[in-house]
Amino acid sequence: MSTETFTGQSPAVTALAAMLAAFGDLPPVSVGLSRHYPGRLDLSLHNDLAAFEEWRAALGLDLAGVELVADWLTVTGTWGGAEVKLTGHGVTVPATAEPAGVAA
Repeated sequence: MSTETFTGQSPAVTALAAMLAAFGDLPPVSVGLSRHYPGRLDLSLHNDLAAFEEWRAALGLDLAGVELVADWLTVTGTWGGAEVKLTGHGVTVPATAEPAGVAA
């Protein structure tokens, strides 16, 4: 029998309630809680790079920590006493200019 309890998810639920109060004007996200990561709050967006960036900035998640894998972005950090994982699925990241000295 597991010794885990529902109260182990309290930090994530408390952070979510604080986010609703602080960021009610931001675009809606899908929210996930997992018994496997009880202190983590998973937020995800679909097909909206601008919304991902709005949430990343509002949560103060480090831009340098954003990882791009295929067509999704992810960044983790801490907000309101909980680990937060922000994921943007199906995003199109603008191409950057070629580095100086590299032929196109």
